[in-house]
Order: sequence, then C-alpha cells, then structure tokens
Amino acid sequence: MVQESLTNVHKHARGASTAVVVHGARGEGVTVRVTNVRPVAAGSLLPGAGAGLVGLRERVQLVGGRLTTGPTAEGGWRVEAWLPWADHRQSAEPVFVDTALNREERER
Repeated sequence: MVQESLTNVHKHARGASTAVVVHGARGEGVTVRVTNVRPVAAGSLLPGAGAGLVGLRERVQLVGGRLTTGPTAEGGWRVEAWLPWADHRQSAEPVFVDTALNREERER
C-alpha cells in the first residue's frame, strides 16, 4: 500500500511533501495512511494505466480491510487503509494469499 501510494505521489504530485503513518494493535487492526500536500508542479511525471488504486482496493478487500482515497481540504491527496489484525495468537507460519487464484475463482 505504501509503495503504490508513493508511486502515485511521484507520478501525479511530484515534489509534494508526503507523510506516511502506520499504526496498529492486535485486535484493533492496522491503519496505513499516506498523505501528500498540494503538488508544486502541474501534470503527471509518468503515464499511468489508472489501475493502481483499483488494484490496491482489491488487495485490501481480499484480506477483509477497507480503503479510502481522495483529496484533502488543503488540496493534497490521502490514501488510507485499515487492515484486520486478529486478537488471538497467529501461527508462526506466514499466510500467503494468491490474488490471481482468488480472482479466477471469483470469476467462475
């Protein structure tokens, strides 16, 4: 989420000061917020396919989270995600979600 958001800042708001905040607690979830101020330059630095936020929203929803995006009152942009973090002990083994497989299963 942070990587995609910072890529978008670089593409669409080059030169804009940007803050990244991550906080969370077991049982409460994790919040990730990336906010940039009003860009100092007009126009995009790099072309984009327009699918970055769509893909990010899909990935966040796959794990049961929420994503909000949009302009700030000061003319910047904010991307914020909340991701669940269970309050019970997780196994030591990481859990990987194959989003391509899940997408194929949903399309059937």
